[in-house]
Amino acid sequence: MAMKALNGILNNPVLQESFGVIEITHVPEQDGLDAALASKRIHNLVLRITRPNADHFAKYEQQYLAKMNKQNTAEIIEEHKAVKGEFLVIDQDTRKKAKIAESNGYVELKGLDGDNKPVQYSTLSHPRVETGYYDINLDTSLSFLFKMARDIINKMK
Repeated sequence: MAMKALNGILNNPVLQESFGVIEITHVPEQDGLDAALASKRIHNLVLRITRPNADHFAKYEQQYLAKMNKQNTAEIIEEHKAVKGEFLVIDQDTRKKAKIAESNGYVELKGLDGDNKPVQYSTLSHPRVETGYYDINLDTSLSFLFKMARDIINKMK
């Protein structure tokens, strides 16, 4: 709901005139992707990467954004499928792209667990949950929203 609301607010025609389309990405739970990628039995991996936000990213995200800018690319959707009867080998480059997609798009993977049962993971299905306490005597709803947003951003730095 929050993504839908922000998308509606930030992508009104007046803002789009100045800034273009603004991509809203849901923030997944911490360490969920790392645990999912640690599986040795992945047979399908999908990465959707939208343009990284230029004000807060690591060096490899800067390089990726520069490449996207150079190619006039708005989004990249990359799918890896294992050879039949085999599993994907996730190398360092693919892990880096998955981390970019985690924060700027989404990651989905399918594989098998230890009992050969199908498992799926999607960053969209594992939202980051932050809890805060709202004091009606001290905060307005808007001031509380900004306080929570500031706290979350500081934790992510």
